[in-house]
Amino acid sequence: MSSPEIDAPAQLTPEAKQLLSATVRGLRQRLLRDLRDSAEREYRLAVPLAKAGLGEAQRVRRQRLEHWLDERVRTAAPRGDKEQDAARERFFLSALKEAAATWLNRLFFLRHLEARGLSRPLVVTGGWNSKGYRELREFAPGLTHD
Repeated sequence: MSSPEIDAPAQLTPEAKQLLSATVRGLRQRLLRDLRDSAEREYRLAVPLAKAGLGEAQRVRRQRLEHWLDERVRTAAPRGDKEQDAARERFFLSALKEAAATWLNRLFFLRHLEARGLSRPLVVTGGWNSKGYRELREFAPGLTHD
């Protein structure tokens, strides 16, 4: 026998739908802004690579990103510096969106596994104070530095 929650889905009012939509858009913008800020800090994107003073791993990841962007811009065949800069920004935003979607999908999947009792210890459920996240901070603090 199924539960009443499954049989009778809740109906959102138009106002609630509008608020939910605005909230999701705002969160999406924030996530993209935060990812951009993080990437710019981590790889010092405003500074030429040779002068960025990055560690080896950061330098290699930044080079991979720049090569990826260069290839995308090249295939777009922009005319002039202004179009080239616009194309580079467009492709960088596309990479940020893909990274955000991947990150959210992983969190959603992990949360779903936790809700079904298929993943222990809980990491997403409970947020920063979850047992799993506390264990991760103790075991691998370098992975949780930001």
